[in-house]
Amino acid sequence: MKPCATDCVWGEWTEWSACPVTCDTGYKTKTRPIAVQAEDGGLPCIGNSSAKEACNADPCPFDCVMMDWSDWGACTVTCGDGSRTRSRVKESERNGGKPCDPCDAPLSEVVTCANKENENSCPPPTTAPPIAAAQQPCYPHNRKKAPPTPTGTGTAAAAVKKEPDASKPCTKEALQATLGAYSSFSTGNMTLLIEKLKAAKTAGVQDLKLGRRGRKVADVIGELRVYTSDAPVFVANQAVKKSIQQALSELTGVSPEHLTADVFLVSAVGSSEIDQKLKGNVDVKYTISIHENDNVGDAQSLTDRLLPSSSDKVTTELKKNLVGNGVSQFTLQALSLSMKTVAAPESASAP
Repeated sequence: MKPCATDCVWGEWTEWSACPVTCDTGYKTKTRPIAVQAEDGGLPCIGNSSAKEACNADPCPFDCVMMDWSDWGACTVTCGDGSRTRSRVKESERNGGKPCDPCDAPLSEVVTCANKENENSCPPPTTAPPIAAAQQPCYPHNRKKAPPTPTGTGTAAAAVKKEPDASKPCTKEALQATLGAYSSFSTGNMTLLIEKLKAAKTAGVQDLKLGRRGRKVADVIGELRVYTSDAPVFVANQAVKKSIQQALSELTGVSPEHLTADVFLVSAVGSSEIDQKLKGNVDVKYTISIHENDNVGDAQSLTDRLLPSSSDKVTTELKKNLVGNGVSQFTLQALSLSMKTVAAPESASAP
């Protein structure tokens, strides 16, 4: 007599194993044995003998990290005393991590640098020649009435200098004599001013003023990395750029006209959602221009104002300005903020 077939039977599942990690996603497992083996043509067991499930998916706390210093930059001048700068990047804390100590975390350092006298770079010293009868002072703007010509002779009459004919251009020698007589410029600056006046005359430039803000002395450039939902739509929204620029302006204490910001989408090719949450999917590159006559302050004061800002503080400022500009449909988290100083060429000036 042929025996009856016996079908396979699964046993009970074990309890889930402990999660191997406390954050950033791990996997717990459980297993089950075969309680009864299939025999005599019985049906085999269907399914798996083990199972796994994701656990503790919240991102881990990330402590603030100061990166290595860059090399020292070039001296800002080629003649005399100047300064050189080095910088480093700070990756801000997030997810409850520890912030960097603001006393130990400057993002830039400036030291003085001196150049040996270099006749090819430094303007040569000049000495104004004495004023003689054939070389009288000239008044380039010609807005003053010429001193009266004395009548008579003697020492008192000879001491009054004759105003030159306004229709005649000033020569270099006459201008040197005038500047020397009024002691308004040092000899080094006098030669430079004369060269600028000659260049302006050749180019037909009438207004020699550098402009309301004066010469540009430096650019402070930086990067803000952000994670947001629906990053392509976020970057394409015109109100987003305005909101980010306003937030950076308020964080740095700089007027918006001194600050520019551009918003870019970070490539997500090969990146998981968790990677994007940790590293960000939107990049903001910003520039702050520092000029002689504005009230922005120097690069170090900007650094002191902006960088002890935590990622939570930056996030709050961004959200406030986004809502103020009618943008409230995105979740948002600032992840890192950095800045460094780039000295401007000595000839740069504000428009």
